[in-house]
Amino acid sequence: MLETKKKKILFLITQSEFGGAQRFLLELATHLDTAKYESLVSSKPGELLDVLEDKHVTVQPLKWLRRDISPVYDLLGLWEIFRLLRRERPDVFFLLSSKAGFLGSLAGRWARTPRIVYRIGGWAFNDPQSWFLRKLYLTAEKISARWKDVIIVNSRHDAAQAERLGIKPREKLVTIYNGIDPASLQFFARDEARKRLNVPPSEKLIGCIANFYKTKGLPVLIEVMAEIHKTHPGVKLVIIGDGRERRHIESEIAKHDLQDVVLLAEHLPEAWKYLKAFDIFVLPSLKEGFPWVLLEAMAAEIPVIATSVGAIPEIVKNDENGMLVEPGNSEALQLAISELFNNASLRDKFASHAKETVEQKFKLDRMIQEVKNLL
Repeated sequence: MLETKKKKILFLITQSEFGGAQRFLLELATHLDTAKYESLVSSKPGELLDVLEDKHVTVQPLKWLRRDISPVYDLLGLWEIFRLLRRERPDVFFLLSSKAGFLGSLAGRWARTPRIVYRIGGWAFNDPQSWFLRKLYLTAEKISARWKDVIIVNSRHDAAQAERLGIKPREKLVTIYNGIDPASLQFFARDEARKRLNVPPSEKLIGCIANFYKTKGLPVLIEVMAEIHKTHPGVKLVIIGDGRERRHIESEIAKHDLQDVVLLAEHLPEAWKYLKAFDIFVLPSLKEGFPWVLLEAMAAEIPVIATSVGAIPEIVKNDENGMLVEPGNSEALQLAISELFNNASLRDKFASHAKETVEQKFKLDRMIQEVKNLL
């Protein structure tokens, strides 16, 4: 009996620092049937590649790929990707993140790669940045779309933007929601999570898990905590994460004299395990794709408050399974936090409805199968 040839998939992602794109890649690469698929993941060295190696996924560190625009490094990265494609000759070249999407699809075209699939977790031209950079990123997406067979977005919001702005792949644009398996999430119990975070069991706690990027809106949340502390003096905020904006975050905490109110827990592996430590989970993002942590908080039955950006309104239905506020609106965020702390029945309603939403609408196996249909 002849053995069926495996389909070879080469994944390319710019950064190895964990975020939404890295989480998607990890879930997909570790859930593909190894009898049918041969996977190779390429990126800058870092946490993602380390985790994948531990899970027996083949990885290839890249030397030249960078997140920021750099003509020299980008040309070196393009050549490095092209050589990798010529050596590995994948059946499918699967690209994640904006820089990998542009350079990878160009290299894939030159290398005559049979199929190029691009998954983007949030358009870079929506980031808070100069008009010039927004225009540059939009132009890059429109041009490189012609070199891609399929583009996957994770929200109807981003799909509508692509269609309106003329981002058209050769074959089709597809919306696939992120998914999780709530039954597999082993959260720390409330007291254990608080003990690990060095927070007393009796304190009222707001939680946020986010990379320290400008897009996450953390200074807005810190500004709000200065007011919340006046009306709810026993409430504290724990932010789990790290990133290039750390010094700015620390200076904002010091400016508002909140060193004993806002606690930075640094980057913690599998940060979702700590979610049950929180009474309320807040995600104050200025720009988002489809945040995994919001699904995890909802699965943990923690009432959530989030901003109405990206896919979030497709996850959170205001006053049904959580609360939505406008991004950057500190007054609205403050009122929402106060209302939740003052209304236990509302917190209970959001918590139970949120878990039902995740279980019914955002399943991991559905996400994996919809992606496999495109390979």
